[in-house]
Amino acid sequence: MNNERLRIPSRLEKGQLWKLENGYLYIVELGKRLIHYKLLRQPNQKAVVTRLIGVQELLTYLKHTEASLVGEEPVLTPSLPLPVKPHRVGECQFC
Repeated sequence: MNNERLRIPSRLEKGQLWKLENGYLYIVELGKRLIHYKLLRQPNQKAVVTRLIGVQELLTYLKHTEASLVGEEPVLTPSLPLPVKPHRVGECQFC
C-alpha cells in the first residue's frame, strides 16, 4: 500500500469533514478522549444522529477506510460582524 494515501493527521478538529468510501464523517465536538461525530450520505445532509467514539478508535477507522479530508479548513467558520456605518451629527442614524 502507498503510505501517502494512508497519511492521517494526528490532529483532528471540530468541523472537519472526511470523505469515506460510502459517505462522509463530520466531527461535531472534540474532547480529550472522545469525539462526537455524524455519518452522512451527502456532505450537506442535516438530520443525522450524533454518535460517540474514542479518539484513537476514530483515527484507526479513518486510516483503515483510507479516508480523505475534504478541504483543509473546518467546515464551520465563524461569521464576520457586519460593518458599522459611522453616522455624522445632524444625519439620520438609520440612513
